[in-house]
Amino acid sequence: MITRAPLIFTGVVADVSVDRRFKGNARIRVTRWYRGGTGPEAVVNFWAGASVSGHSCIYPKPGSPMLVFATAGKRGHLDFVDDCFGAVSVSRLLSPGATQPDVLSQMVADFSAGLADPDLQSRLFSIQRLGGLKSRLTLLALHGVIEHGAPVEQNWATYAALRSGDTTVLPRVCEMFVRGQKDVPAFDVAWELSQLKDRAATLGLVQILETASDADARKYAIEALGRNLKASEALPAIAAALSDADAGVRFYALNAMREITGKSECTLSVPFRVPNDLEPKLRECARWWNEAGKLEFPEKR
Repeated sequence: MITRAPLIFTGVVADVSVDRRFKGNARIRVTRWYRGGTGPEAVVNFWAGASVSGHSCIYPKPGSPMLVFATAGKRGHLDFVDDCFGAVSVSRLLSPGATQPDVLSQMVADFSAGLADPDLQSRLFSIQRLGGLKSRLTLLALHGVIEHGAPVEQNWATYAALRSGDTTVLPRVCEMFVRGQKDVPAFDVAWELSQLKDRAATLGLVQILETASDADARKYAIEALGRNLKASEALPAIAAALSDADAGVRFYALNAMREITGKSECTLSVPFRVPNDLEPKLRECARWWNEAGKLEFPEKR
């Protein structure tokens, strides 16, 4: 949203009006302009009728603080740049210091200030907004939460740090999967594993692959090890996953074996039929690994 929105601000919804055609206006008292505007208030148009999947999800409530990504609309009003993701909840607290030189730095400062909000939900919003920035500038604040926050805050801060590319939190991510925590959606945490491109992630990803009961975690750990990292040192763990109980994990393991080794024994024909073609190829790849692959790609110590 930061790259798309010509106007960005945070503020508190003062009041909302809706006409008979379900066209709504929200008057917002602006507490911080990040980009493109001035003045103490802004009025944003929204649709107040029934939402459709992926559309018309925003319904401002009086008294609620919001971060808004907007574009100029009609009659001096604004429109959300996206009718589902063009506004998010935030803490009321803002950084009291000097104005930062750019949008990202100012948001990091303001969301970090929100970590001191006395309301738990507002603190969680602040952690989530820091994670949404996907910037290493957030890591100092997030690690403070990981070290001293409540368990639910620690879990969200770990996920936020992972979104920022921080590989040092992988042991804690692994613990979250082992414990089966319910605070952060498991799929969301698992998906972020597939985005890792730092080779420092290799050991942590292997640990998750070998210990996580969540199949998505195993799949996306494998995807990062194969597609992103070409981690030959992870081949023993990936080869073991060729016989995983989950068919999806087996498929990802086969693809990772191909990505790293380039061997025809681990390459599905195109087009292929699942599972008719998959299971024989899994056996062929496993046989190659046990008979020749271990010697061709010796385990690094």
